[in-house]
Amino acid sequence: MSAPGVNNIDMSLFKKFTFGELFSAELRIESFNTFNIINLGAPDTTLGSSTFGVINSVGAPPRVLQFGLKFAF
Repeated sequence: MSAPGVNNIDMSLFKKFTFGELFSAELRIESFNTFNIINLGAPDTTLGSSTFGVINSVGAPPRVLQFGLKFAF
């Protein structure tokens, strides 16, 4: 028995701001599993089990967003 494939699209956006010659800031937004695609886990492979061949789990986490701000001086 084989498990279904995994579809995962990650994205990130960056914007750099400068303040004079000495200071800068970078805003970061990162998204993992951007389109919140459901990735199913492997089916139960225990022969004789009442759930044999049934997928009871999720293989990948749902959408995750991460924000960051970096200052350089």
